[in-house]
Amino acid sequence: MPYMGYWGPDDVCFGQWLEELAHAAAALDHDGGHHVFDEGEQGQPAFVFERFNGLGYFTIGLSDISGAGGDPAWEKVAFSPAEFISAFAQLRSDFMAEILRQAPMHGAQWLAKRRLSLGV
Repeated sequence: MPYMGYWGPDDVCFGQWLEELAHAAAALDHDGGHHVFDEGEQGQPAFVFERFNGLGYFTIGLSDISGAGGDPAWEKVAFSPAEFISAFAQLRSDFMAEILRQAPMHGAQWLAKRRLSLGV
């Protein structure tokens, strides 16, 4: 996904994105589900995840907070909600394992603070 990093592609707040993607996965679990991540930080656009008629849709849209514009190439891009949910679960699992491998003591503390929001 483009626009994830605040100051460029190498500046992604993984803890925050894992939480937002967890909310998106929960919303995509049923038709009518909808999740918007619109922090407005550093002129970021809004990220919209929604599901209807059995399909998931992703939009990089206008931010109500920062006024940043969307990206027409990323308007209602269709995808499989089941594949998204599965890929997110794998990402979360892999990320947590890597945090614990790289920083066993502090990584466990960092993850413990986020247990509920990450759905662990």
